[in-house]
Amino acid sequence: MTRIFGGWCSDDGFEYFRLWLIGRGRVTFERAITMPDTLATVPAIQRLAGRRRREWDDDEEWPEWETLDYIAARAYRLVTGTGDECSEDFYDAVRSQLGGTAFRSHPDGERRDATDEPAAAMKIPALAASFPLNNPI
Repeated sequence: MTRIFGGWCSDDGFEYFRLWLIGRGRVTFERAITMPDTLATVPAIQRLAGRRRREWDDDEEWPEWETLDYIAARAYRLVTGTGDECSEDFYDAVRSQLGGTAFRSHPDGERRDATDEPAAAMKIPALAASFPLNNPI
């Protein structure tokens, strides 16, 4: 998905996009997980539609929220009194709470080739129409 509207996607970029999506709220997050094309209806995505990536304000518009990760870890440290800025305590607790399933390198479900843009466009037609494949980065 992020490749369709962003032109590329690194591992970190995908993680920060997921945090951004979580920050949109539970309803938006759950809709996007089950029906990814619903992202085309998210106002923040609609504001980016049809514009070249280089025209986006990276600080304000880019759909990522790296800081949300740090906020969650800091809240955990404040509540538990454990760990420090570089501590893995928070991530260990998340893995434990989720039965070790958190932070897997590959999500469940159908595997897709992220570089096969025509196939991706068929799976998420509304997003693909909002961010045409010929729209250069």
